[in-house]
Amino acid sequence: MISLFLGFKQIWKIIANIGKRHETRAIIVLVFVLLLTGTCFFTFYEGMLPLDALYFCFVTLMTIGYGDLVPITALGKIFTMVYATLGVGIVGLLAGLFARECLSRTKFNVDSLD
Repeated sequence: MISLFLGFKQIWKIIANIGKRHETRAIIVLVFVLLLTGTCFFTFYEGMLPLDALYFCFVTLMTIGYGDLVPITALGKIFTMVYATLGVGIVGLLAGLFARECLSRTKFNVDSLD
């Protein structure tokens, strides 16, 4: 239990450290804007409940893709293709920044990869 707590403490430190950078904050804001935009679109154009729309957007951006909710209209399908393409790239960028920070805390030198 103590190691779990220490693990969460390390993750929190990593998140706090990457949150200090302007580019990381901009990407985090962009992820929230993507979630908000997608939620609004699927609520108004696909007729999903707001929680279902947010859930669908989150599952899409995290590339989980359960398939329990899907867009019905042609516009919804086109929007989802563009949304997923942009969103997965942006979330991947954020995950890469997180991974880089994790690696920088180890003995492994990340700069030697460049």
